[in-house]
Amino acid sequence: MPLQDGWPVPLTYDEYGRLPWPTIADLDRDGRAEVILNSGPTEMTVFHFDGTQMTGWPQEVGLPLLTQIMPQQAVGDLDGDGDPEIVALAKTLVVNRADSPLLFAWHPDGNLVAGWPKSFTVDSNSASLPLLADMDHDGTLEIILLTVTTVGGGDADWVANVHVLRHDGSELPGWPVQIVIGPILWTDENGLLTSPAAGDLDGDGNLELVVPINGTDNFTSVWSFHHDGTLVRGWPVEFPDAFIRSLAIGDLDRDGTAEVVMSTAALLTVLHHDGTVASGWPIPYPAGYFSLGDLDGDGDLEVVTNSGSIATVNVWDHAGLPVQGWPQSASPNSGGSGPVLADIDGDGRVDVLLNTGVSGEAYDYGYYDSRVFAWHADGTPLDGFPKETREWVLGEPSLGDLDGDGHVEAVMASATYADDEPESGVGKVFAVDFQGWPGFIEWGTRAHDAMRSGYYQPPLVKNASFEIDTGIDYDPTWTSDDKLAGNNIPDGWAVTAGGVMDPTVAKEGGHSLKLSGTQYSGYAAQDIPIKSNTIYQVSGYVKTDCQSSSCHGTILSECEDSNHNPIWGYDTCQLNTAEKDVVRLFGTNDWTKIEFTVQSNNADAAYLRVLCYDTPRPYTPGTGTVWCDSMQVEAIGRSEVPPCTGAKCKEIEEK
Repeated sequence: MPLQDGWPVPLTYDEYGRLPWPTIADLDRDGRAEVILNSGPTEMTVFHFDGTQMTGWPQEVGLPLLTQIMPQQAVGDLDGDGDPEIVALAKTLVVNRADSPLLFAWHPDGNLVAGWPKSFTVDSNSASLPLLADMDHDGTLEIILLTVTTVGGGDADWVANVHVLRHDGSELPGWPVQIVIGPILWTDENGLLTSPAAGDLDGDGNLELVVPINGTDNFTSVWSFHHDGTLVRGWPVEFPDAFIRSLAIGDLDRDGTAEVVMSTAALLTVLHHDGTVASGWPIPYPAGYFSLGDLDGDGDLEVVTNSGSIATVNVWDHAGLPVQGWPQSASPNSGGSGPVLADIDGDGRVDVLLNTGVSGEAYDYGYYDSRVFAWHADGTPLDGFPKETREWVLGEPSLGDLDGDGHVEAVMASATYADDEPESGVGKVFAVDFQGWPGFIEWGTRAHDAMRSGYYQPPLVKNASFEIDTGIDYDPTWTSDDKLAGNNIPDGWAVTAGGVMDPTVAKEGGHSLKLSGTQYSGYAAQDIPIKSNTIYQVSGYVKTDCQSSSCHGTILSECEDSNHNPIWGYDTCQLNTAEKDVVRLFGTNDWTKIEFTVQSNNADAAYLRVLCYDTPRPYTPGTGTVWCDSMQVEAIGRSEVPPCTGAKCKEIEEK
């Protein structure tokens, strides 16, 4: 596997052999990602894309004896200033010790966030790894953590405390919530509780928190709470004789509400948002860790599992049916890793990547098979895979575009071998350079993303950097978008005459979209399904060589009904770009980012059309060229309910 320049970087892991799981995020907002990981039992560090250490790091933290930083961090913007923070848990490794877990939060420069670290009063060393989510829709992220106390102390019932913490360390109103586990508490080998997941289950735009509980005399339950801490109707759901290993949220069947997917040692189960079991599920299968993603490009999600106990990777569709071409054999010692899903080879289609690093248990049984596997969506192996690493690699890699070149890199931590055993405390962090496109990362790390949300949300803009021309039909309901291979028009976009992919000019990746002409207003457009009363952020990069304002480039948005017909007027539908937000660029310039927000306030609106334009009407185009790249649309929160407009609103009022 080709390594990224500057890698590998030497690593000293802890004496217990717990390798870190690196996280990728752009901490300094320079368009290139950093690698974040714990570089020792009491040390956090950050590396730039080229393997050099970021200023302000490493950070050594004082911890009690036998307490150390756990090997997975969450990264996201806690305080809404645009800079991501790093959140990490430190806890004791000694079973049944009640040393207080410590939760740390650092700014990108290595300084602690005010109010952190925060300690918790507990009766057990058990806690979950943290995850981040904007539970109250205020534009800042909350930190979610489970800790354990008892009712009455001693041998009384264990209680899980579900904390939702603001960036200043205070609890969000309605939290913490307490769940009685029972007299028996089950954790993993590190004393970690299975992590919750946060996602919009019922499609109302607010997040729910789904909490797995392993306990109560080997009787397991799953709970779901609204953003304000109240219990969702239909929950909890109980599962006898089970230990929930992994849990995630995603809209498997595209019905507008999300499902909860969970795995145990014997079952793979899917629950609807109301707690009922989905048709076709559960499946009796030792699923282990899993991921969600659209492997075949049809819009429905597949569930991709790794079962180390039977050395098998398997795939099911949204209805619980086996996918043709699967299962595929892996290594018998890969149970500690889940598959990640992304375009690895650059064909614009999603592949499956799996680490099978040797675990301590595998060494006990004489397994030294340490390989990296990669398969196409149909189960056939990618060229050159599997690859022997001769490294002790555990956990999922983190995928992202480290250096901003428009291709995917995979970052992993490993220990080296010495006489067929891991050499104590000696390892490395390495970044592998693949040819895939970052816009096709479906599940890029454990728990999906750097925030560790466990929530799959499809990228709203397809083929955002105009790289793919292989004939993918991203939206079968829309006849205007391109779905032909090899015609130099990007798949998924409606492009006017004179608009083509340009391999010589690009902001990211290998292409941009080039618009040129003097007799018309040229554009590239894509229609994005939207939710009601939701704020969307539209952005993209524009470059021109126009010499006067009669030729200019811009990014706009339009409101479309269910038939892809426009609903005009900002007052009528606020998905239309407000006049004040129109930015017109002309003259030779570098890539310029255009960004604005719109909101869905019209009940008839079904799509947000995002457009990159060469001189929109009523202007008459002059001579010049406009290039567009890296178009994005992101749902950034619920709006205050605006005045409802449209025919459906009138029907609602009459009823």
